[in-house]
Amino acid sequence: MSLSFTEIVDRAINTGEKIEVKDFDMKVFRETERLKEKYSIKFNKENTINTNDDMADRLFLAGKEFYKKIGTYVMDSKRIIKFTEKEIDEALNEIPGIIWIGRGTDKRIMKHRGVGDQTLPIIQGGVIGGNATEEYYIPLYQSIAQEQLVDSIYFDPPHVIEGRAVMHGSPLEIHSARCAAMWAREAITRAGRPGMHLLGGAGSAVADISTCQEGIGIRPSDAICAHTTSELKIDYDSLNKIMHTLHYNCMRQVWWAPVIGGFAGGAEGSAITAVGGLFHGLLVGQGAKGSAYFDLQVTPYYKAGATDRLSLWILSIAGQAIARNTKAILQGTVTTSAGPGTKMMLYEIGASAISQVVSGMHIFGVRIQKPTKENHGTAMESKWVAEVSRAAVNINRNEGDAIVSKLLSNYEHNIKNAPEGGGFIELYDTKRLTPYEDYLRIYEEVRREIADMGLPIN
Repeated sequence: MSLSFTEIVDRAINTGEKIEVKDFDMKVFRETERLKEKYSIKFNKENTINTNDDMADRLFLAGKEFYKKIGTYVMDSKRIIKFTEKEIDEALNEIPGIIWIGRGTDKRIMKHRGVGDQTLPIIQGGVIGGNATEEYYIPLYQSIAQEQLVDSIYFDPPHVIEGRAVMHGSPLEIHSARCAAMWAREAITRAGRPGMHLLGGAGSAVADISTCQEGIGIRPSDAICAHTTSELKIDYDSLNKIMHTLHYNCMRQVWWAPVIGGFAGGAEGSAITAVGGLFHGLLVGQGAKGSAYFDLQVTPYYKAGATDRLSLWILSIAGQAIARNTKAILQGTVTTSAGPGTKMMLYEIGASAISQVVSGMHIFGVRIQKPTKENHGTAMESKWVAEVSRAAVNINRNEGDAIVSKLLSNYEHNIKNAPEGGGFIELYDTKRLTPYEDYLRIYEEVRREIADMGLPIN
């Protein structure tokens, strides 16, 4: 019999081992250092996309051992939620490997993808953390929903509502979140895709829960985000979100993001932590229940998005470790250093999407590492990541690695000084919901370039 969520919550609140956060962080560091030696996990800077199946399998074992030893730290109670080997294995065996998202003609099947799988990945587009404003919220998201290769949309609330700054956990956050959910529903309806799967990331649990309303907000066919704090930490707020989804019967995206150069260490330790996060998602995030999907991100401690060699390798090998050894439905996040309307951003999207799709992942993105302006995103990035991802199912890892190497040569020297690019207002006709000629020209140029590199995008 599977472990109940109330038992997990009891461990979080009452029975888990007490420990200070600094001691937990040091345990994370010591364990990743030990396990990378035990399992011979070594970063290969020459192959951004992992092609070593044996090392991917060793990484999976390292990640499993790591999570069994470390568990999940609850920041509010200062307790650790731990699981036995039997409980971990039962959760692995319960993963359904297939779910349905959305409804009606916009319903999509989302299933486990293997390494080199030619099944088309689900594309979850949107402007992730892009500071969408009230005035442009509906046209921005309508333009994304109109892109037929995009299967699902992520949305988050405006930072300012009715001229007032939104504070986390305040009544204004609830107001902003509910407005955003209504606007997202209106946007997909105007685009002719009313059943499209939505993923809401409102912030606090009370804000996310407030958006869950069949008629105007998050439906049971939609999802909300359940966050994980690096490394392997959770709070009551996230636990409340998970509990709510189990009662409301909507879906959830459980995400985690190892910090490269933090307590997980460098490339190898971050890869171990990335795989360890899966078990957190399965057990604490209730990902084995058949109403969830997982999202793996990485966050460099240094100034970069997640398209440098270290980040791409971690996403690739961790994705492969999970894809080869479980039935988990795994997304990878595309995070760029450059902003919209630049060739660099399109190169970065290409490199990240190829690396993750050939490694067995679905795609979540695009996200700019540090948005610098309002409405800092357009539909073009979602369209482009979808086109590249669909083309990438027709190449193998070696072919993908060769293309990614060429793409890296076009941008990696600019990662620390990446151009901020433009926003929706600068790059799109906000009435016609079409890109201006300058952005269209850049897109066509990069499209030809990546085709010449060997991606069968046509």
